[in-house]
Amino acid sequence: MDYMTHFCKRFVLFSLLFCVFSLSLFAQEDESPPDDEGGSDENWELPEIGLYSAGDMVLSIGIGASFPIVLEGYDGSHLGIPPEGMLHVGFTGGLGFDYFITPEFYAGGELLGAFYGTRAENTLYVLEIIPRAGYQFVISPFEIPLELGLGFYVQTLSNIYYICPILKAGAGFYWRFNTDWSFGLNLNYKWMPQWTRDVKKNFDMHVLDLMIGMKVHM
Repeated sequence: MDYMTHFCKRFVLFSLLFCVFSLSLFAQEDESPPDDEGGSDENWELPEIGLYSAGDMVLSIGIGASFPIVLEGYDGSHLGIPPEGMLHVGFTGGLGFDYFITPEFYAGGELLGAFYGTRAENTLYVLEIIPRAGYQFVISPFEIPLELGLGFYVQTLSNIYYICPILKAGAGFYWRFNTDWSFGLNLNYKWMPQWTRDVKKNFDMHVLDLMIGMKVHM
């Protein structure tokens, strides 16, 4: 009963707001624009408005699976191809923020976390901080962002910590649900080298992330 009462109140409120909005539109239509030069209404044209404009801000949220493709040592050793090798498929997720410099170009950054199980039954934890820039194609209502980022990551395994650079390239495919929300998928490639003073511990890790994403347009 409480739910029905709450629903009815909201329905009445939205109905009143819709009526007020509709009446305001009709009132504006009744007012004809001044015709000082005796021109016709055909000279009046509405500007074309795209999905994005300069100054727009977007908050993104994503979660998904992280696939270590290959681990390769700097001494030429091949450390394995997961999941049969040293690392198993992991999980990743994070937050991002972007500012549109133009309707197509944007710049921002993201904070990501991931963890992977190892062959020795330990867990590798990774925290990534990546400034990024990108270009977005828009085929309304779909959005196709392409981006490139360069930052650093912190990894810990068995109480051993490393801070190393990370290079990330990604692409996405999103559906613009409404003016506030977009939903879609991201596919990201990450090059994650581990550089230490001990050459035997240095290696390159190549990773693919497949994530479902959501964007909040502010």
